[in-house]
Amino acid sequence: MGTTQKSMVEFRAFLSSISPSFTFATYHLLDNNCNNFTDQCCRFLVGKSIPQYILDLPAEAMNSALGPMLRPVIEQMQGAIQQQSVGHEVQLNGSSAAGASTRPPLPTTSRAVPTSPSRQYWASPVTLAHGDRSVITSKLKEFVPTYNAYEQTLIELSLAVSPHKSFPALDLVRIDVAEKETVAEEFVGHLQQLANRFILNVDIPFPACMMTLRGAVNVFKHASPTAKLCQEGSIETLVECVVEALTRENANVRKTAAVLALNLAGAHRRNGKVAKLGENNSTLLIYSIVQRLASEEPPQHNEARPLLSALIVLVDGDPDALVLVKTFGLDLEAYQNSKTCPDQTTRTTASELAKLLAAG
Repeated sequence: MGTTQKSMVEFRAFLSSISPSFTFATYHLLDNNCNNFTDQCCRFLVGKSIPQYILDLPAEAMNSALGPMLRPVIEQMQGAIQQQSVGHEVQLNGSSAAGASTRPPLPTTSRAVPTSPSRQYWASPVTLAHGDRSVITSKLKEFVPTYNAYEQTLIELSLAVSPHKSFPALDLVRIDVAEKETVAEEFVGHLQQLANRFILNVDIPFPACMMTLRGAVNVFKHASPTAKLCQEGSIETLVECVVEALTRENANVRKTAAVLALNLAGAHRRNGKVAKLGENNSTLLIYSIVQRLASEEPPQHNEARPLLSALIVLVDGDPDALVLVKTFGLDLEAYQNSKTCPDQTTRTTASELAKLLAAG
C-alpha cells in the first residue's frame, strides 16, 4: 500500500480515536469487519483506501447464487458474536468497559494436529466403484450405438449426448476414475462442465447426477488428481455440488453427496499437497450437513453416518468449526437412540461427535 510518515505515537492515538467503532458489539460480518478497519488504517497511514474489490466482497457474496444460503449462516454467526460481546469491550489501554484491569484472552484459531477420534474417519477415502462393466457397456451400446472409443473418451461422450442417454457413459466413467489416474485427471479437468450439466442442473435425471457425484467421490483415491480437485475454483464447485445434492429428493443422490462430503472433509489430512477447505467452504459444508441432519425427514443410516463422520473430521482440531456446529444447534439425540436409529455404527459415530462438541 505504500510507506507511512506517521509515527507510532500518532498511530496509537488514531487507533484510540476509532476504537469505539471497532468493538465486539459493533463488529458486523458484512458491514463493519476487519477489512473496514484495515481501510481506515490505510487511509490514515498512507492516504489511500484498500482496493475496492476487497470492500465489495460481502456484497458480491450476498448477490451470488449462494447468497440466499449464506445469509442465514451469517445471521446465526452474527448473533453468536453479539452474545459473546457482553463483558468484552476492551480499550487500547488494557482496561475493559466492566472495569477489568487486564485484556481478556483472544480466541485462538490454531488447528491441532489431527488425532483420534477423527483419524479413523479420514484415513482412507471412500470409493464407489463396484459394477459389472460388461453389463454397463452393453447398455452404453444400446443408448449410443455409434460410440467409438478411439475418437472420443467416455467423459467427452457424456457431455456430447443427450443427458438422458449419458447415464451408462457416466457409470463407466466413475469406475474408470477409481481404477485409472489418467481418467481421474480428465474428470477433474472437466469438473465444471460435468457439475453444471449433471449435478447443479435440477432437471437432469437422477442416475446421471448420482454417477457424476460418484465419479467425484472416486477422484479422492488418487493423490495428484485430488490435489488438483481441491484447488481454488474447483473446490468451490465441489462444495456447491454437495450443498445442492443434499437437498435432492432422491435418496441415492443424497447418500452419494454425503460420502463426497466425507472425502472432501478429510482430503487435506490425507494429502499434504491439499490445502484446507477455507472458512467460506467449511461454513457452507457444515451448514448444509447440519441442515440435512436436522431436517423433518432425517436421513437413513447410510446417509447419516458419512454426514456425521464428515462433521467429526471438520470439527476435530478446529475450534472455529466446532463453535459453528454448536451455533447451528445440532441435536444428536435421535442419532444416539436405538429406537430412532437402529444402526449401531451410526449411533457410535453420533456419540463420538457429541463427545467432541461437549469437550469443546
